[in-house]
Amino acid sequence: MSAEQQMKFAEHMTGKTETHNERTKDRNSNHNQCIVCFDLENVLALPLANVSNYFYKRKLNVYHLTAHCSLSKQSYGALWPETLSGRSGNDIASALVCLLERLVNDHPDQTEEVVLWSDSCVPQNRNKIMTCAIMLFMQSHPSVKMITQKFCEPGHSEIQEIDNIHSQLEKALQTSEVYSPLGLVRILCKVPRKKPLKLTQMKKEDIKDYRGEAENFRFECIPFSKVKALQYISEHPSMTVRYKLSFGDDWTETIIQPTRRSKRHRTTLKMPALSKEQQILSEEKRRDLESMLVFMPAIDREYMQTVITSGQPKPKPDEKNTTCQHDESDTEPNNGTGADAGALITQKILSGIENVAKRKREKKKTALKNVEEKKPRLNTVTSNQSTYNTRSAKGLKNIHEGDRSSNRGAKPVVKSKRSKHNAVGSRR
Repeated sequence: MSAEQQMKFAEHMTGKTETHNERTKDRNSNHNQCIVCFDLENVLALPLANVSNYFYKRKLNVYHLTAHCSLSKQSYGALWPETLSGRSGNDIASALVCLLERLVNDHPDQTEEVVLWSDSCVPQNRNKIMTCAIMLFMQSHPSVKMITQKFCEPGHSEIQEIDNIHSQLEKALQTSEVYSPLGLVRILCKVPRKKPLKLTQMKKEDIKDYRGEAENFRFECIPFSKVKALQYISEHPSMTVRYKLSFGDDWTETIIQPTRRSKRHRTTLKMPALSKEQQILSEEKRRDLESMLVFMPAIDREYMQTVITSGQPKPKPDEKNTTCQHDESDTEPNNGTGADAGALITQKILSGIENVAKRKREKKKTALKNVEEKKPRLNTVTSNQSTYNTRSAKGLKNIHEGDRSSNRGAKPVVKSKRSKHNAVGSRR
């Protein structure tokens, strides 16, 4: 190794030991401190079942953010499909805020100081979007006085509690068939066995536009790609953030200034509006998911159908579409509530199954047409073409030709081996 590589390796090893010592210190601390580890599980592709038709199909991606609290040893989870949102920094921040709100409600008197441990992924955990979300969470929850973010060394996980939960979940999924997010919820609520996971299903109103709010302030003063810890204190002036580049350093304090583009040069954050990003499934994925509905149970089929319809692109407001929509609303005024909604879902499911069967029938018809078109070509025999096509037929042809020649008077000469030997002996 070169001198530069040796220096980088030495820095990496010192960072690893410092991170491990800091994590051990937090685990052994008797202080009234709530330590929360969180991480995003591997993407879950549904349906997950032992059906051969599912193997090469495009499946629905489902995301699951898991958290663990040191006070009660309780685990929490936030679940959402790709039709609701993705897995960007804005989505992870929104899911973490939902988990923190539930955790504070469960421990109202023990969450004055919260320590968050996570991996060092910059797009998801170490960025201005997460900082903005945590600061807004502290504004809406005055009981939380201080939140400290701590990050693991890349390549060395220090959140074994989350890794343990994920391994148990994957083991439970190996021996079960999951057709929809509804079936996934049933399994997640049973793991771990001693203290089952408290699951939160994300809704559209839970996904906030923290990215848009963070664009109104200058977070460039914080080197997010290098920090090892970030700290937010409610008693400090607003928009004050402290950070460390290594756990052995002292805190560096900085004040976040507003950008020139921000309206009236705001000095505080405001709760952002809902995210306007629409997650659309591709046409190929929707076609594959609809083809798999036939093999699902009725409950999972209905749930999956609603997920597929929510992932369809919204039609543009044209004049023709608006007139059609008004006509439909006049005939069916209550198509979104009560039993009518369930009937509408079942109608859509049945129509999807009929469409799949219709496509199969059309494929069979086209195949039969092609066969019928090829039949006359095979049956027609030209005048020059011989009717003797097979080997046996050709042999019969030769026999018939031999019979004709014998009838004409031509006697075939047949020489045997004995006659040859006699001829040779007579010459001698």
